Amino acid sequence: MKNRMSFLALGFVGILALTPSCGADEGTSGGDGGGDSTSCTRDEDCPDNGFCVDRRGDNDDFCDPGEVCECVGVGGGTGGASGAAGSSTGGKAGSGTVIGGTGGKGGSGGTTMANALGEPCAADADCGTGLTCLLPNGLPSGDGPPNGLCTIACTADDQCLELASSAYCVGFEEDANMQPISYCILGCTGGAVGAPKCRQRDDFACGILDTTPTTQTCVDTNDCGVGQVCFSETTGGQEVCQDMLLACRPVCRADADCATGQFCDFVSGFCTTTEPPGLPIGSLCDPTLPAEQDECNGFCLATDATMAEGTCAAFCSAGADAFGCGWVGDGAADAGCLFATVVSRDGAGGISLAASDLMLCGGLCDCNDDCPAEADLCMDENAADPVASINALFGRGGYCRPLIAANGETAADSISTCPAGR
Repeated sequence: MKNRMSFLALGFVGILALTPSCGADEGTSGGDGGGDSTSCTRDEDCPDNGFCVDRRGDNDDFCDPGEVCECVGVGGGTGGASGAAGSSTGGKAGSGTVIGGTGGKGGSGGTTMANALGEPCAADADCGTGLTCLLPNGLPSGDGPPNGLCTIACTADDQCLELASSAYCVGFEEDANMQPISYCILGCTGGAVGAPKCRQRDDFACGILDTTPTTQTCVDTNDCGVGQVCFSETTGGQEVCQDMLLACRPVCRADADCATGQFCDFVSGFCTTTEPPGLPIGSLCDPTLPAEQDECNGFCLATDATMAEGTCAAFCSAGADAFGCGWVGDGAADAGCLFATVVSRDGAGGISLAASDLMLCGGLCDCNDDCPAEADLCMDENAADPVASINALFGRGGYCRPLIAANGETAADSISTCPAGR
């Protein structure tokens, strides 16, 4: 497994499934842990949702052809309303030293906990015995997670797994000696099968923490299984299905999630003491620029496969109130939490969205003239719905996106006339 990325480096712009979505479904899941140390060639050979890991080979915790492997059991349980439920298969951990600490046991099938790990907080007393409240300005830099986070400082996953059956030790920032300052966060499973998750917060989201390549080649993510995504780790390289390691990562909704004088940084999802540079969500941008030259407070997302133009986007979390992307309900929104991502794929070619799944922000509009990208028009396929229309949710006429030819859409379906007085 390649080293885990810090939250600051997370930006899977090219692997998002841009499926329009409204609302958030919930479900339950979980599985029992356990397993015997027996020889195997794949996870399916292991009883009780165990993992098949290599004992002689490249030591990446995955059993590849020609390696000597055995089953490793994990603890598990049934997810409940008080915690985030994991998948029935759980997640594997990395090996070696990573920015979030040393590799540990990974997530188990189903998350159980009897503490406040992952809850929002304003003081240590909100978190109970053994946990601390990491405030929005609680890191040495003055930055921190939105609305506070009940957690503990850590150096390895094992410390976090004492608090929850699916949890990871992740670097939030580095100290003066370039050493990671790490804290525990909850693991999660995407889609309705993993609900409830991430304490059902809408300022944290179940998103990709890391990926591990498989040997299965792919053209797009539809060629891959649930919990996988298709991309190449090298420019121009062969695209392969990658197993996703998911965890509850911060995605601040707006400055209101932060301490007085702080700002919501849509790149990292953290609250920061310095106002982030970059264009606002929905602005026109150049998707061909390298990441370090990205023009957006967030990231530039290409509007189509030609990469000729893009619009600024950011990550957000599926929530019942649709807050995020700089808007928390005050007046009409400029951008909204609109699009589901690969995290919510259901394996049947569709999306099974659940509360706290990672989503994507998009620009809102009242007519086509409001959409800066030539490929985008102002659309709302739910315009007649008094609850799910863009107007009902955000106080705007529609949202900017390309026409979907497969649905028979034409320019006549867009909002071509701007409101009177514009």
